[in-house]
Amino acid sequence: MVGHTLPCGVLPIKVDLSSDLNEFRAESIEFYKDWADRFLKICGAKTPEQLLAYRQKRYTENIVSGNRNLCEILDRQGRRPAYLWEFAHKLPGDDIGTYVGCEHWYLFKTLQENWRPYTEEDRALSESMCTYWSNFIRTGDPCDASLPIWKPYRTADPQRMLFGDGLEPGQLPTTAMLDFRRDFVLRDLK
Repeated sequence: MVGHTLPCGVLPIKVDLSSDLNEFRAESIEFYKDWADRFLKICGAKTPEQLLAYRQKRYTENIVSGNRNLCEILDRQGRRPAYLWEFAHKLPGDDIGTYVGCEHWYLFKTLQENWRPYTEEDRALSESMCTYWSNFIRTGDPCDASLPIWKPYRTADPQRMLFGDGLEPGQLPTTAMLDFRRDFVLRDLK
């Protein structure tokens, strides 16, 4: 079982808008080699503002693609099914949004230990998450008759469970950058 928050929030960081596009291009060519042109086209960083926009969303893309690629590897190697989750539930009490680790309050049913004004909806989400994780620990499958079916991630059918305003099982959304990163990282995996 693997997952992440959406976005994979971190406190805002300041990025120098005068970032050197030539340096970024050179670093991309050095890292991606024959794949660099494809990467540079997808990231779309042709101006300092576009480079800033790319860098601001890169953190989330790195986490999402890493989790997706792990699921791909496990499936391609015929390992036990992987279950991918995404946590995008709006936390009550402020406008910060999700952040890495905020799902733990729900997962471990410790909402009462936090200052936030949690609701019955939050407590129901917490109960469901705890049940899924307990089932997975006990059996290797998070599902039981009391919850929506959470299908495992398969290369041919990339499923995930979204913990948002409810429980939303379904297809994992993708982007050109996520597809590029999958293809680049898994290029030599048979």
